[in-house]
Amino acid sequence: MRRALASVAPSVAVVLLLAGASAALCVDVLPAVEAAHGLLWARVVVAVALTVLALWSYVATALHGSEFGRRGLTAADLEAPPVGVTVKRSTGAPRWCNKCDAPKPDRCHHCSRCGTCVLRMDHHCPWIMDRCIGARNQKSFVLFLAYASALCVYVLASVVEAGLWHYAQDEDAPPPPLAWVALGVLSLVFTLVLVPFTLFHVYLLVYNRTTLEYMEGASRVRFADQDAEPAEGPPPVEQRLLGVLARGSEDRASAPERPSQPSETTRLMRAQRMSRAQNHEFQRVASQYNLYDVGLLGNLRQVLGRHWWLWWAPLNDPDTDGVHYPINEAAWTRLQDALRCSGVDEPGD
Repeated sequence: MRRALASVAPSVAVVLLLAGASAALCVDVLPAVEAAHGLLWARVVVAVALTVLALWSYVATALHGSEFGRRGLTAADLEAPPVGVTVKRSTGAPRWCNKCDAPKPDRCHHCSRCGTCVLRMDHHCPWIMDRCIGARNQKSFVLFLAYASALCVYVLASVVEAGLWHYAQDEDAPPPPLAWVALGVLSLVFTLVLVPFTLFHVYLLVYNRTTLEYMEGASRVRFADQDAEPAEGPPPVEQRLLGVLARGSEDRASAPERPSQPSETTRLMRAQRMSRAQNHEFQRVASQYNLYDVGLLGNLRQVLGRHWWLWWAPLNDPDTDGVHYPINEAAWTRLQDALRCSGVDEPGD
């Protein structure tokens, strides 16, 4: 109960703040601006439109989750787990989440707060129903930031305009109403916070990156001549997949046990471990390449949707399923060549 209240309280505060600021603007500030320049109805329409769009985007972000894990698995996912270009950084093995007991596609990460893996995880946001921003709600989140930032700038500009008109009428006029001052200070603070945050997420959108990818650096990639599945015997990951298929809805404890003796696959994975020096060199080389940057239009479509005329609306229509992502083949080839030249593909110590 306490956790539910803790997740709902920030969301209620955000909604009330947006609605309250818009109402105060329309009731107290805009009539004064209208006395100087007119067009009250047009100014009110702009304020209401920005507020409605911001709240619509906020609700859409809260309702559309990006969970994967076991809750998002289908029979097709288990029969043919996604094989991407990234592998476990430590061993080079296929990515698997031990907590969810499920495969981890490219760009998928486990959120300890949500208790599940999140597709194309960007970050966990406590201000939006305490949930993660990922593949299915990143568009509405970015739109919320954009509309909320625009509303803050609009409120601030209107308050400044009303204040200038107030003193233009009479230089000895009393100080402006306290509501104007409070609204101006509040809008200034949120403008300074939201606008840079919005610009950062627009940058991520343009270059097809997530906040986690920006902060943590590049993920380890498999090489083109490295089989996605080992030649001899299934790895522990695939054994567990087969166990999930076999037991259906049975308890997880009945899954087949790992072999007592390491298989050839396990020994191969251990041989693929990176030393600390190799990992440092990998990060230095891989940071120069963005495998998911497929051009401006392709990057925008993956998040904003296939139809550009609907990009303004927080409708969930991404040009990807959140599991499979097109990659920049030229960048991948150049990255592998650079890694081989640096010796990163050699077994670690």
